[in-house]
Amino acid sequence: ANRAPNNIELFSRGLGSQSGLPDPCDGVTASSVGAFDDTCRQDPVVAGVISALGSFTDPMVQVQQPTFGNGALSEETANTITAGGVFTPSFVPGLQVAVDYYSIKIDGAISEISADDVLDICYTSGDFSGTPSCSIPVRDAVTGQLQEVRQTSLNINQLRTKGIDATVAYRFTPSDTSAPLLNAVPGDISFTGTLSRVLQFEEEAPVPGTTTTFVDDELGLLGTPKFSARFAMSWQNGPF
Repeated sequence: ANRAPNNIELFSRGLGSQSGLPDPCDGVTASSVGAFDDTCRQDPVVAGVISALGSFTDPMVQVQQPTFGNGALSEETANTITAGGVFTPSFVPGLQVAVDYYSIKIDGAISEISADDVLDICYTSGDFSGTPSCSIPVRDAVTGQLQEVRQTSLNINQLRTKGIDATVAYRFTPSDTSAPLLNAVPGDISFTGTLSRVLQFEEEAPVPGTTTTFVDDELGLLGTPKFSARFAMSWQNGPF
C-alpha cells in the first residue's frame, strides 16, 4: 500500500503549537554529572547563565514548537501481514468471537521528529557544536530560556507496529428468553466488546543532519497505549 504526502505535510509554513517543554539543561551546574550535563555546558547561552548564576534553571514556560512542511517528501509504502479467525459456537446461538493479529511496517513513513527528541539528540551527543540537532533550538540570549524548537515533516526510515485485537459480539432476542420482564422487551439486543493489545509501536528516524538513525519507542506513551478497550450495546426493533 502507498500513501502520498498531503498538502500540509508538503507546504506548511509553521503549523503553530505552543506547550510546556522540559529543558534537559535544568539543574546543570559547572560540576554536575548527568546524561545531558556535558553538552549543556558546551551550549554558550547555557554556559553564560551558569557562569553568572551558578546553575541553570528551567522556568517551565510555554515553548513554540511549530511544524514545517517539506517539499522533498516522497510517498510512504507499507507491508502488512494479518491473520485471524472467527469462532461461532453452536451451543451459544448469537455469540461470535474474533481474534486478529497484525504486523505493519511502513517504509518512508511521513512523520516529524518531536521537539523532545530534538533536545535529547542534541544534549546527549557530547558535542554541541558538531551536532546538527543543536542548531534547531532557539534560546533567549540572556536567560537561556527555550523559545522555539522547530519540527519538520520528513520520511522517517521506518514505522513498525504489531498487535492483537479480540472482539466478542452477542446478539439475542429478549422475547425468546424465559427471564421475567426481559422477555417482554421487543426487538433484538446486541453487545459488542473489543480488547486491543499493541505489542510494538516504534519509529526509526534519521538524526537531523546525519546519516545515522535512532529508534523512538512510543509504546505506552500518550496516544499509543498498550491496552485499549471498547464496549457497545444496541437495541433494534423493526426495520430501523
